[in-house]
Amino acid sequence: MRFCGVLIICLWSFQVTWSQLLVDLARDFETSLLNNRIPDTTRFLPEYDFIIVGAGSAGCVMANRLSEISSVSVLLLEAGDQETFISDVPLTAALTQMTRYNWGYKAEPTEHACQGLKGGVCNWPKGRGVGGTSLINFMLYTRGHRRDYDEWAAANNSGWSYDELLPYFRKSERIGIPELYKSPYHGRNGQLDVQYTDYRSQLLKAFLKSGREMGYEITDPNGEHLIGFARSQATIRNGRRCSTSKAFIQPVVHRKNIHISMKSWVTRLIIDPITKTATGVKFVKQRKRYTVRARKEVILSAGTIASPQLLMLSGIGPAEHLREHNITVRQDLPVGYNLQDHITLNGLVFVVNDSTVNDARLLNPSDIFRYIFAGQGPYTIPGGAEAFAFVRTPSSKFAKDYPDMELVLGAGSLSGDRFGTMRNLLGITDEFYDYMFGDLQSKETFGLGSSVTATQKSGQNIVA
Repeated sequence: MRFCGVLIICLWSFQVTWSQLLVDLARDFETSLLNNRIPDTTRFLPEYDFIIVGAGSAGCVMANRLSEISSVSVLLLEAGDQETFISDVPLTAALTQMTRYNWGYKAEPTEHACQGLKGGVCNWPKGRGVGGTSLINFMLYTRGHRRDYDEWAAANNSGWSYDELLPYFRKSERIGIPELYKSPYHGRNGQLDVQYTDYRSQLLKAFLKSGREMGYEITDPNGEHLIGFARSQATIRNGRRCSTSKAFIQPVVHRKNIHISMKSWVTRLIIDPITKTATGVKFVKQRKRYTVRARKEVILSAGTIASPQLLMLSGIGPAEHLREHNITVRQDLPVGYNLQDHITLNGLVFVVNDSTVNDARLLNPSDIFRYIFAGQGPYTIPGGAEAFAFVRTPSSKFAKDYPDMELVLGAGSLSGDRFGTMRNLLGITDEFYDYMFGDLQSKETFGLGSSVTATQKSGQNIVA
């Protein structure tokens, strides 16, 4: 059983002494880990055709696709380790973000955001491990609006229009929602599982009903129209997180032409001074320094933070900033400029009469056993987000089919966060939490999270 570690913890908390059951489950768990272990390369070829830096959501896909070509060699470098059962439970995504699988970055202090959080800064989660941020995210599967892709293509990025990318979305996807099997927007034979959870609360029904009453359709958010209310489609497989490691790496570890090296810290790219192309990488593993060359390409796939960082360490970036750190300037470029993230508000709490999901209720044995043995129940809710809506606010200046606000329905709320995982994720202080939510802990509540999905500046659309 992959999740017997969770079971052991829970049984201990209930002081259940089923020693033989624990022994059997622990043995099954150990066997499962060994069977799914990713081989870690320690001996490297001097050259590979392709070197991929970063085994995150994109890096895993590229390693899978490139290694399909049996005549080429691929090296996949990752600073983190491989996933374990800790990251598998969808509901506890916030807890996963407090593990070693998160780099734990924090934003710089800003004038108009994060003022009430610890240190006046926002936490900035970024995944570390084979699977990247797909190990710690909330698993919601949303491709975005077709207009965004079409505008990328119109900005001289050929091949990036929605119609051109849709076949690739379909190729990667294994939709597990029967009513969408025949949809032209979904694929059934890919590696990445996309499913609903089996759990449906009364809140979900009320949320979707309210959308209809306000004139919105119940939509497939990855279908023809984005605006509307919808159940959460999530990258889960039989109630467990389906990371890009599970989907794209574990099925191909047997291939002879791919080497995967974990705990490998890339320090810089090797840049040819004449052609100004990347010809290899330097990295550190187990206190040893390595230099490996690429015959064809170095693919930088280390995320929105580490990719610009590596470019700048390699001399590609804003010249003035590089000189501040005594880095030789190879190319003066605005690397890292225009980095953006969601503008979001958490903490909207509503009291209801019906039962909701909270930390205290989730300790009951029936939900724990139902999840471990059947992959069902409230533990399958992706990050606690049962549904969401994309809406267009009255003040929006965008096209009528273009949403500028997302509302996320929480099966519970911050007031039910008795163990502190969500407040730690957000950076909320205990004092603020007690002041705002202390008197609500014994009540049934749900939450709504609001996020700005697009803003307008200088006549241009900026999409988060």
